[in-house]
Order: sequence, then structure tokens, then C-alpha cells
Amino acid sequence: MDTIFWIPIGVISLSVLLGLYLGARSTTATAKTGFFVALYLSVMVTFPLIAVGLATV
Repeated sequence: MDTIFWIPIGVISLSVLLGLYLGARSTTATAKTGFFVALYLSVMVTFPLIAVGLATV
């Protein structure tokens, strides 16, 4: 697969880990909430790159 497909996967992974960490450290949220918010936002942001990567396969 092309690099344009793997870059968004890395961005999603890093943002999910950051969301887990920040959610766990928060006093008003949980790690689960941080995970899902980060997952949703990162997939929405990187969706065009994922689509282009899958289209060029």
C-alpha cells in the first residue's frame, strides 16, 4: 500500500493514545471518553487521505 494510506493510520494511532492519556488525566472525563473523541476527530480529519490511499490500490 502507498505511504499516503499509512500516514493517516499513524496519525490516528498517536491521537488515540493522546486522547487516552488526556482523558485519564482529566477530572471530568474518563479514558474511554478521551479515546472515542480522539478516534472520531482523527478519522474525520484524515478521511481524505485514507480515501485517496484506498483509491490508489
